[in-house]
Amino acid sequence: HTYFECRCGWRRADFQRNRDCNCGRAVTLQATPSSKFNFLNWTDGGSELSVTPTYSFALSRNITVTANFQTVASINVQDIVNRLMSGFVSGTLTFTASERLYIDTQGNANGTVDLGDLLALVQKNPSIIAGPDAMLKVMSSPKASRLRIPVAKDKRP
Repeated sequence: HTYFECRCGWRRADFQRNRDCNCGRAVTLQATPSSKFNFLNWTDGGSELSVTPTYSFALSRNITVTANFQTVASINVQDIVNRLMSGFVSGTLTFTASERLYIDTQGNANGTVDLGDLLALVQKNPSIIAGPDAMLKVMSSPKASRLRIPVAKDKRP
């Protein structure tokens, strides 16, 4: 839904308080999804601004920022864990932006998809099947500890 709308030099009442929309003003937005949703990204007119739940920028133009969410059910944690395990062994991790964000926020939340995320996901989800032989293969892979992909690069308006 639309979370923030400003036109440079414009004051308006919104959901929570009056916003001062003076150009150059620093703005920080925080998306907090309910338990049935994961934050996906911030957009302005369909253009992605950021995939991190906290988004900061300097107001430099008229802008309407929308927080986008996806239902938790659309992420298959077992599939994510299987793909992480395979990727750490092969040396190639391939995930969409929303999957990377999910993996990191549900994993070790350090801004990258890495081995710590796999371990945290397995620990937090007791129903996940990650056999000891498969985990040993991942942990002994020389590629596993070096492989990291960033969750996001913010785009500034």
